[in-house]
Amino acid sequence: MKTHETRKSVMSIILAIVLAAVLGFCFNPLMTQAKQSKQSGQSKQTKQDKQPKQSEQTTEEDEDIYSADQINYQTVDHLLNQNLDNKIVILHTTDVHGALIKLANVASLKKELEKKGADVVLIDGGDFSYAKEHKEKPEAPKEYEYLNDTKGLGAITVMNAMGYDYATIGNHEYEFGASQLKDNLGYANFQVMSANIYSNDSTRADGLAYAPNFVYQNKDNPNVKIGFFGLTAIETRNQKGKLEGTTIVGESEVSDKNPNPMFKIAKEQVEALKNKKVDTIIAVTHLGVKLKESRNKYLENNRSIDMYNYISKAYENSKNPIDLILDGHSHNSLTSGRQGEPIMSGGIRMDGLGVVIIDNNDKAKPIKESFLIKLDALEKGIKADPEITTLVQMISSNKIDLKGFTKAQHEAFLRGETVPTLPDNAEKVAKTPSSNNNRDKGRNTKNRNR
Repeated sequence: MKTHETRKSVMSIILAIVLAAVLGFCFNPLMTQAKQSKQSGQSKQTKQDKQPKQSEQTTEEDEDIYSADQINYQTVDHLLNQNLDNKIVILHTTDVHGALIKLANVASLKKELEKKGADVVLIDGGDFSYAKEHKEKPEAPKEYEYLNDTKGLGAITVMNAMGYDYATIGNHEYEFGASQLKDNLGYANFQVMSANIYSNDSTRADGLAYAPNFVYQNKDNPNVKIGFFGLTAIETRNQKGKLEGTTIVGESEVSDKNPNPMFKIAKEQVEALKNKKVDTIIAVTHLGVKLKESRNKYLENNRSIDMYNYISKAYENSKNPIDLILDGHSHNSLTSGRQGEPIMSGGIRMDGLGVVIIDNNDKAKPIKESFLIKLDALEKGIKADPEITTLVQMISSNKIDLKGFTKAQHEAFLRGETVPTLPDNAEKVAKTPSSNNNRDKGRNTKNRNR
């Protein structure tokens, strides 16, 4: 009986082993195939992730036409250690959105560059007069909302004190209405440009609200001629009830048969500047580059990259005459497009300061270098200007009559005279260093032609 049971147990064990072997033989290839398929899918996905995203393959994640590893970041020392004699250095800010205190380091850098012999041109790419909440930095407006209390005039005051030369209009310039913006810009010492904004109350023959372009030369050595023209995002149309007879030219339904009228305007500006015999053309735009935003009907086919490509096709038998686009609006940082398109933007609230070095001796190829300086590198590389810092603090604490800053009084401030309506303890603040006198001389030698 025991022998029979033992044999039975042995047979059961043998059957179990055989069954396990058979099952293993059958299912192992399937499991291996499934594993290989999964690995292959992951590998394929990784390769797809590494491939550049093209505009015709837009997805939720596919937001930009640039790659972060393409950004050319440099330091303050990289700039200041160069021979800057007879160089024109363009400093470009954009989408400041109330972060005026961060401009104090830019003011110091401007002074230092001028001490080293550079002719500095200070330009803003728009959205300078409104502290906007943004998903990327939602806490920031709480710190800068004082600018909205001034209805944007605080930014004009600081930009005047710093000696800005040009600015392009951004869509948020109209947050407080076209009349308020016009009133604010009446205090501006800098020139404003946009070639695609028309106004019913324009005093210009062409009906434009602002000058479309400017030509810049250094008066002491008028060699290289720089042509600037401006464009503004048609998303500005979203400011319903605030535009007051203002028209923004652009189009969302674009095709080969129906090209974007804004880009036609861009081509007209290129031709106008070429007729003025400029040596380099720089577009100062508030258009943006993000593909994700192209799903907004107001932004589709209206990006700076679209404009550049349109001009390239228009001049397909020669080099694109636009040498550089100083862009804003989409709040991302870049120094070139995916295909090497010359587009530079410094993000939002001074993420980066745009720098362009132009050799005033080289009319054939004047632009020698363009790059961004990150905010932390800027703050590390040069101290904040104490006068601009104090001015911003006074504006933010409502201790200064902004409309007391007439153009004549702004010039007096730059010469070291008293700022109007200062608090009792501000006499020291009202004095500017002797280097500002040199800055005035530098500004007076500039030649801005429309």
